[in-house]
Amino acid sequence: MKRGFTLVELAVVIIIIALLVAIALPQFMRMQEKAKLTEARLMLDSLKKAELSYYAKNDRFTRRWTDLNGWVDASAGGPIRSNRWWTITIPSASDTQAVLRAQRKSGVFSGRRVEFVVSNDGTVTEQGDFPGV
Repeated sequence: MKRGFTLVELAVVIIIIALLVAIALPQFMRMQEKAKLTEARLMLDSLKKAELSYYAKNDRFTRRWTDLNGWVDASAGGPIRSNRWWTITIPSASDTQAVLRAQRKSGVFSGRRVEFVVSNDGTVTEQGDFPGV
């Protein structure tokens, strides 16, 4: 009695594994992008809170990072301006609103952005170009 697998049986197993990988990989990549987008939103939310605190005291928003150092966790060295995936900026700030932007540095969505527009009444509007993620 022979033991082992035939070449056809091995080929069938390899084909099944390849199909499962082909189905799972795009979903995995999509979930990874969602996690990175959530990270950007959390960084912008922290910056939004700092801007609103600054506004409450000064009746205006600011574009200067040094103005916000007292409004965020000092152990972190001030607001997070950048990490591996995102660059955080404050492109505009006025007496009535501030625009906070996270722009993707690398990967499939390199150059795409998500923005929070923070108004002096505390409302936040999210804008960006991440459809379907």
